[in-house]
Amino acid sequence: AMATVGGNLVNASPVADLAVLLLAMAAEVELSSGDTRRWLPLPYFFKAYHQTELKAHEVLTTIRLPRNAGGATRLHFEKIAKRELDDIATVNTAMTAAEGKPGHFGRIRLSAGGVAPVPRLLHGVSDYLSGRLVSIQTVREALARVDADIAPVDDARGSAAYKRQLLKHLLLAHLTVLFPALSLQECLA
Repeated sequence: AMATVGGNLVNASPVADLAVLLLAMAAEVELSSGDTRRWLPLPYFFKAYHQTELKAHEVLTTIRLPRNAGGATRLHFEKIAKRELDDIATVNTAMTAAEGKPGHFGRIRLSAGGVAPVPRLLHGVSDYLSGRLVSIQTVREALARVDADIAPVDDARGSAAYKRQLLKHLLLAHLTVLFPALSLQECLA
């Protein structure tokens, strides 16, 4: 019944909660073999379903997070699981939002699990939102871009179409929590 953060990452589950959180937080991992060490940004660590970039005889030794100077970056996490007593996510997602100029999104990092063979940083949506005006139109355009960043499959936790829709609703949850000026009702209209 023991687990580690590193073990959670090395397992490379597409729905690993910690992987999704650490992707949004811009984590890097140190991989070591004897005296040889290398750093890898977490989005490049996950290779394929339950496969990582670890080489033979390497172990994950360190996880490094950037400093959040003055608390200027906020974090929000959402998770939906199919069964109450089974905490394996259908879709999980995290977003960090750095402080931006007034009325604009700062640097956004959106990650998700359950929507691809590996936990994934959603570059397209993240890049689109970063620096843009906080508005219903911006949110609607971001929602339209979600599908290009993901590749869900039908499985026991839900259909690919369900997971696509679920991620879009979770993106709305992130945005309306982190940016309270946005109205959930207006975003859904």
